[in-house]
This record gives sequence, structure tokens and C-alpha cells, in this order.
Amino acid sequence: MEEATVRAYYLERAAHAQFVATVFGEINWTDDKEAEEKAKRIFTDKKLLSKWNTLLRMLAKKEAR
Repeated sequence: MEEATVRAYYLERAAHAQFVATVFGEINWTDDKEAEEKAKRIFTDKKLLSKWNTLLRMLAKKEAR
């Protein structure tokens, strides 16, 4: 569940960034090899857990308001 949530979070951010980028012009896409290398760096167990914990803190802070 943690990994799926973090991936969904990043997907939503990427979709938003892509939308904003299209407003300003043509998008330069990352090639497949570079995208795979980035994914290996971003989606390590340690980084996924760290982002999961960050999202939990953000949610707790929002609910405390």
C-alpha cells in the first residue's frame, strides 16, 4: 500500500507538471533509458519509505487543522 500511494503521489505531480508545461509550449520528453535510470534512483525502498512517512506527516498536519 505504501509503494502504491507514493507512486500515485508522484504520478499526480507529474501529470500536473506536464499540464503546466504544455501551457508554455512544447514538451521535451525523457528517453526510455534515462527514465529507467531515474526510476531506479527515485523508487528505492529507503526513498519510498521516507516519502510515505512524509505524506503521513502532511496528512496528520492537515487533519489537525
